[in-house]
Amino acid sequence: MTKVVFEKRGGRYTGFEASGHALYASKGNDIVCASISILLFNTVNAITEINREEYELASDKEEGILIFRVLSEKEESTETLFEALVMGLKGIRAEYGKKYLKIDEKEVTKC
Repeated sequence: MTKVVFEKRGGRYTGFEASGHALYASKGNDIVCASISILLFNTVNAITEINREEYELASDKEEGILIFRVLSEKEESTETLFEALVMGLKGIRAEYGKKYLKIDEKEVTKC
């Protein structure tokens, strides 16, 4: 199962921690895992390359870990990109089932 925990500060998205593999199909054939990965990486790329936000990023491909946090809050569209990511992930979960993808949110206080 892939788990994505979104972090929010003051009701606004600041990042996420994604871990695990969907295990919908065998490695190389898992369309659920690939779909989740595409959404996550596209959002990271848009926030960092188009919006030019300052960020932290850590990943481990084998373990299926991607940790991303926005350190600056320059662009209003960054929130929209996070919201679009959540919407896309919820669509995947609705289509393929909750046993492949868990989505949570937590409020953080640290800067």
